[in-house]
Amino acid sequence: MNCYKLPIDADPLVRCYLQPGYSIAVLNAENKTFINQICNEFINVSVEENSQRFYLEFCTSTYFFDDLKNCKHYSYCTLNMTFENIHMTNTFYQKTYDTVGYIIDMITSGYYVIGYWDEFYVPEKNAFQKYHFSHHYLAYGYDLGKKIMHIMGYDKMGIYKNLDVPFDDFERSIFSKGLKEMQVQFVKSNNLKYEIDFLWIKLEINNYLNSVGGQFELPNRVYGVKAWKKLFSYLNNLSSDENIDLRFVRGFMEHKNLMQLRMERLYKNEYISCEKLITYYNELNELSKTVFLLSMKYNITKKASILFKINKYINQIIDKEPLILKEIFNV
Repeated sequence: MNCYKLPIDADPLVRCYLQPGYSIAVLNAENKTFINQICNEFINVSVEENSQRFYLEFCTSTYFFDDLKNCKHYSYCTLNMTFENIHMTNTFYQKTYDTVGYIIDMITSGYYVIGYWDEFYVPEKNAFQKYHFSHHYLAYGYDLGKKIMHIMGYDKMGIYKNLDVPFDDFERSIFSKGLKEMQVQFVKSNNLKYEIDFLWIKLEINNYLNSVGGQFELPNRVYGVKAWKKLFSYLNNLSSDENIDLRFVRGFMEHKNLMQLRMERLYKNEYISCEKLITYYNELNELSKTVFLLSMKYNITKKASILFKINKYINQIIDKEPLILKEIFNV
């Protein structure tokens, strides 16, 4: 087989950060019921209480590839590597041969490839030939004729897309001394059947509105609606020549988009009524998209008037969202 691609969700609903984005890209690719699980989770959010930055995290069950042992969604095996040797753990194969060849065989067998690579060796990345930067990748296909791996990720322009990475560059990137960890993991969806859990959704909506973590509570973190106040604080403390970190406003936008999707599916399945209120929420969702677009514009112009609009719209959403959600979900 000269060319092969596994199914992939090329536009995952969450891609602000790559780990949950890659999980959705894999699990939502073929399983039509996984959208129900997305509705069940990705409701509450949290940020570090004392950080000057705004690194948003969704409060969810395990989707992270660093903790596959506790993740029910996947079957997996791992290729652990050191510079001295390569050894296999929890895998079907007992022999070791060239790494790219092994990865190609695993993709052909239906496994997606997750791991760390050094973006110093990846041509379409900002770090290429400039500095060492360890980050996640998701490989889902290959072309033997062109000698490239098909990998999902952000390019140097910040566009989430397929990256065609030559075999040689890929191999250098996963064996680089610039890596914080040498690890390759192979995952395959368990194709579970997912149902909407309305009682859980309602509980998490309540936690979100009351700014508590529930079962995900950790010390020194701010949860729910209060977390967005930290975004407002971050934007107000930007220096005049500082760019807005687009991950932060993307996370804000993705949360509103997911909430809108959740309510539409709950309405369609007759868990909630209040169609008019759902329409009101859609207006907030569209406003969050405007916030994201304005943030990109601000990074180009640095106009204070644009930053003023961004803060104004975020405040409007923060004020109106709880009123709509409380009425829809009766919490």
